[in-house]
Amino acid sequence: MTTQTAVQKLIDTFADWLRYCRELNELYEMNRVLGDMERVCAHCLHKRRCDEDLAAGTSPKHYQEYCPNAPTIKRLQRLDPRQEYLHSQ
Repeated sequence: MTTQTAVQKLIDTFADWLRYCRELNELYEMNRVLGDMERVCAHCLHKRRCDEDLAAGTSPKHYQEYCPNAPTIKRLQRLDPRQEYLHSQ
């Protein structure tokens, strides 16, 4: 193995480690956010309407009208554009 190959392998290994650390951090942060959202949901005064919307499949159209987690969901959507389906239904 040449010095250049060894250095490249070390760089690649370090880059993989950084990606792994970033993914762990994102998972930790998402877990914290979801825990906060669960607490907000547990104290929500609109559970009946939420349950009805979930059962009818109309939550994506109406949750913003009453859900105290709506601002958090909106922020999460900005972080992950794949979540746009919440507004498209």
